[in-house]
Amino acid sequence: MRRPRRPLASAALPVPRPRAAAVAFAEAGDRETAIAALLDLVRDEPADVEAHALLGVLQATAGRPDAARASLRRALYLDPDHAESRAQLALLDGAPVTPPATTPGKRP
Repeated sequence: MRRPRRPLASAALPVPRPRAAAVAFAEAGDRETAIAALLDLVRDEPADVEAHALLGVLQATAGRPDAARASLRRALYLDPDHAESRAQLALLDGAPVTPPATTPGKRP
């Protein structure tokens, strides 16, 4: 009788998602590693709106307002209704933050 195969140890380990890894670096205070991870992510997955938005926020807190604006604008290009990117961009530009218009009967 054959014994069932055991999975390889490396196969049993969870593979961190790139954005989740970047968030973990940021939460641990390692902003530069988080930014580098997000730059890699948006290079590999250019349509990831949340990655562009998070990258913009981290770039802004790292004192890179021009890079932050570019990342936030990219997020808005991909999703014009992305409220967080719109608000962050307004904060960077010193403009008042206004909520997006809503359709009557629809929740924002």
